Amino acid sequence: FPVTIRWGNLGVPLADYVNGVLFKNRAVGKYIALELSSYQLENFHNLNCDYSAITYLSPNHLDRYISLEDYYQTKWKIVGQTKHKVFLNLPGGDLKNFSLKHPNKKLIGIEMRLSDLRTFGVSNISALGEHNTENAALALSIANDLGLGIFAFKKISELPGLPHRFENLGVIKGVQFINDSKSTTIDSTKNAIYESNKLNHRKLVVLIGGRDKDLPWHDL
Repeated sequence: FPVTIRWGNLGVPLADYVNGVLFKNRAVGKYIALELSSYQLENFHNLNCDYSAITYLSPNHLDRYISLEDYYQTKWKIVGQTKHKVFLNLPGGDLKNFSLKHPNKKLIGIEMRLSDLRTFGVSNISALGEHNTENAALALSIANDLGLGIFAFKKISELPGLPHRFENLGVIKGVQFINDSKSTTIDSTKNAIYESNKLNHRKLVVLIGGRDKDLPWHDL
């Protein structure tokens, strides 16, 4: 089974995993899955992936990078650090157009609806939202390429999603509460609003807070 390392929001810290392997109290995983931010890719010069995936490109951290192109190029570094295939979520913001400007034989574009996932024997995704269906399509495509089989497909489809990422907190006195407090970009917030509107409630109340990162607020 893959070992999921939490450099993002799921799994265990990479340092804990390495420490466990060194001191012989943790088995070496056949695969290690890392979630990497642009910050981490800036200095991870010896990164060597068998497979990688890019889910989305949209304006973010413009208070850190000199331009949007600089930010996108920092994320795109992972293409050159991947040995076999790089899976792209083509509906992911600016990702499709950016990939067309930077062609590479390792790139595999994925654009699937829920009905397309039947290819993997999956009829439903537990996590809410079209964006989670897109994430599942990427994960299923990689699992399929690795030959992990139907058990892995089933586990991916049953993943309920992560805390604070369009998390369904349930219905209280007729009001459905969605916790999307991990949204840190304009696009992710827009997607949450779009997906919430699809839940067919009469009224949507959105509570928004955070820090300005020189993002295009007029879009929101």
